[in-house]
Amino acid sequence: MHSNSFSINRIYHFILRQLSLSIYPALIAYGAIFGVLLIISLLTAYFASEDIYNLFGLYLTVFMLGGYIFTSRIFSELHVPQQSYAYLTLPVSTSEKVVGSWLLSSVFYVVVYALMMLVLSLISGLVAQRPDFIAHVFGKTFLIIIGVYLVTQTIFFLGAIYFRKNNFLKTILAMFLVLITISAVTALLGWLIVGDIMNHNMNENDLSFEPGETVLDVIQALFWYAFGPFMLIVSYFRLKERQV
Repeated sequence: MHSNSFSINRIYHFILRQLSLSIYPALIAYGAIFGVLLIISLLTAYFASEDIYNLFGLYLTVFMLGGYIFTSRIFSELHVPQQSYAYLTLPVSTSEKVVGSWLLSSVFYVVVYALMMLVLSLISGLVAQRPDFIAHVFGKTFLIIIGVYLVTQTIFFLGAIYFRKNNFLKTILAMFLVLITISAVTALLGWLIVGDIMNHNMNENDLSFEPGETVLDVIQALFWYAFGPFMLIVSYFRLKERQV
């Protein structure tokens, strides 16, 4: 039995366990992705060196999509009857499983893919004789995309716990339905509330009020600082329900 305290050591051994179980499938997947990207990169660098900078968009697309799929399968043991009992009875607390699994699907994935991008950009830059390509790849945009991934992948993290089958597709469908609902409610509230405020200010000849900027600032703050932790907390309680 594990103690109620939070243990870094247990998280470390949990991560090692998860890696040992998935190392061969992961190597095959990473190898296949790297091989395809390398062929595309070499062909582009050799035959159309001026278009080499467009590879950056391809790298980012594969990064995001691959990360979401990887995250959607991070709790695959949980939904296999022959494996779920062993997983649920591991001497690791729920919080440690959540933290360990999140580190694997976020930090570990980002580091591995960044190393893959480093090799690809170095080779492509040399072939195309564009030494600045690696600086183009690892610029500010890539850092922003990493931040976006770390936030948004928590959606698929929760989906990996919540859905028993087809986690990735069901998470996308759930996101689509939630976004439609939120958009409809937001549009209605915006029309009712902001419209009244604007009418009030226009009647007072005060045209300096810009509610859009304030709302956007709030949305950005919630996205960057609250959304990810909130999804992880929900994931924790969902996993806790499975272990009771």
